[in-house]
Amino acid sequence: YIVTVYDGICSKNDFIIVDVLDAPVANFSFSPNPVFVGQPISFTDSSTTGCFFPVFGYTWDFGDSIYDAGAKPSHTYSCPGTYIVNLNVTDLFCGCDNTTIQVISVLDTSITLNVSNDTTICASQPVTLLVTGGSGYSWVSDPPGFTSTDSVINISPSQTTSYIVSS
Repeated sequence: YIVTVYDGICSKNDFIIVDVLDAPVANFSFSPNPVFVGQPISFTDSSTTGCFFPVFGYTWDFGDSIYDAGAKPSHTYSCPGTYIVNLNVTDLFCGCDNTTIQVISVLDTSITLNVSNDTTICASQPVTLLVTGGSGYSWVSDPPGFTSTDSVINISPSQTTSYIVSS
């Protein structure tokens, strides 16, 4: 930026340099997936640097009032549910920071679900899948497009599809 001071007769110019530094890009992965109550989960930072040196400060919020400050923390959930995991990385050289979140579903291990076996069918052929051993079922498909809350589902997929059920 150039600053000009004028007193009515004379003027004087000076300049100011404003350096704009790139912020890091926060990212992480975790395993295993799916996650069960009482099972240790390994989190791994995969953030990219924004400034000059990949030296980060980490703040992990696991969504259950537990925090960590390492690059590769481990965490265990004691209750089933959906948790929002928040990672904030700060580039310690320039002070810029960035945050990312991921949603983790922690499943209850105290319920034993009995599910139909894997099945091979021809495209669009009907098949019935059954689950017992829980209550309040929730089915989803991968690829997405199917949901149900029934214990028995009748489907006719046109492509190889995984059906995931939880209770």
